[in-house]
Amino acid sequence: MKDNNSLKIGVGTPTILMIFVVLCMVILSVLSFQEADHNMSLVEKEKVYITNYYEAETKANEIASMFKNTAITQIEEQFNVDIDEDEYAYFYQCEIDEKKELYVVCEKESLEFKTFQVRNKEGT
Repeated sequence: MKDNNSLKIGVGTPTILMIFVVLCMVILSVLSFQEADHNMSLVEKEKVYITNYYEAETKANEIASMFKNTAITQIEEQFNVDIDEDEYAYFYQCEIDEKKELYVVCEKESLEFKTFQVRNKEGT
């Protein structure tokens, strides 16, 4: 006599389980790809911003080094910046990108930077 209590797994159950596992793996791989693509675009934007920042910083340093030997009007024409001054310091901005600029305050006597700050451009 056969035992009727034994559980038989047919062909359909493993097939459905395998389809489910493959579907989950595909969904996870697509989500991982999207996340990696998004991270790559953020890294590219940051790379451009950092490059622009260091170019602006270099420009600010070059301008500061020219204050002793060069007239302000020549510096303004050469670097295309507006330089304001009072009796103690020079004030100018170097462009980083369309929305940001590097604001610089440089002491007249020592030519040391008092302020070196990233700011949003006015009107943006």
